[in-house]
Amino acid sequence: MKIEIKYKILYGTVYATFCSLLIIYSYGCQKNEQSIYGVWYGEHNNYKLKFHFDEDQTCVLSFKDKESGVAETFSGNYEIDFTKEPVTLSIRKIPKLNYPLHTIIDFINDDSIKVANFSMRWRLRPVSFIPKKSMILQRTIDNTTVN
Repeated sequence: MKIEIKYKILYGTVYATFCSLLIIYSYGCQKNEQSIYGVWYGEHNNYKLKFHFDEDQTCVLSFKDKESGVAETFSGNYEIDFTKEPVTLSIRKIPKLNYPLHTIIDFINDDSIKVANFSMRWRLRPVSFIPKKSMILQRTIDNTTVN
């Protein structure tokens, strides 16, 4: 009987330690609005990408064709919702487009994000990441990296 009590105490201690570590880890992994701020770059489908998210909720998305060198830039206001899983991102008030862009993002780490393809309608935004259709972007301090 004393052995059973010792095992219960041991299992209880291990369980409490595991739960504590899980809470500490999840608290350290919390992402917030500031997690997106900065300049992000990457490549996808023969395009160089540069996304710049500012603290004032404005953003600039640049897409440059690697073969022709033709670049397209879109600016707008972004909304990001960290309460959803995956995190949702919407870009509105884009002067060059008469519709908003909607997608989901995943923070791989502090300096890497995964972005799904954009949708013109929020109800049609992706709900999961498809490897060949997802963009991986790296944060940079030098915002000329992708030019």
